[in-house]
Amino acid sequence: MRYDLLLFVHVVGAILWVGLATTLALAGFRASRSPDPAESRLVGQLAGWLGPRVILPSALAVGVSGVLLARELYRPLEQLWLQIGLAAYIALLLGHFGFRLPQVGRVGRAIARHGPSSAQAVRHGRRLAVYNRIDLTLLFLLVGDMALRPTAADRALLAVGGGLLVVAVAGALVGEWRAPTRAPLADPGRADA
Repeated sequence: MRYDLLLFVHVVGAILWVGLATTLALAGFRASRSPDPAESRLVGQLAGWLGPRVILPSALAVGVSGVLLARELYRPLEQLWLQIGLAAYIALLLGHFGFRLPQVGRVGRAIARHGPSSAQAVRHGRRLAVYNRIDLTLLFLLVGDMALRPTAADRALLAVGGGLLVVAVAGALVGEWRAPTRAPLADPGRADA
């Protein structure tokens, strides 16, 4: 019974975490291409509401239930897939608290001081979008690790996972570097717009 309850919490938490992260990433991608700054603002508000109320508690439930499941079934330090999963989970949490939250604050302050279409808000928002693409890739690799449970003998699988992470990081960084700097959008409330 304890195992079944832990597994249920782990799976439901993962569904919520991955599902909402994917939904917000897609909504953010769409909003970043919209000429209407209100769309980006709406996605930011939704992420700001869902993050601490659903996504973070789900991520914490996944971590706690995962550790308890691993302790019940395995010797965690002897299983490569559990080591990889734990490392990815820690990297995701460190990235959330070390980069995402401070960057969200910078975006909010730039919007409050200069407006949602300002160069500062756009710059901080783009940095956050780059981080979110990398974060989502790592999250999907974590799900793949849990589902496929690679061992040291699965060199090809491990190489593919590592390669996907490198390509995602490089693609996000190069995409940001090559993206044209857009002039701030006109403020519809201004008479000269």
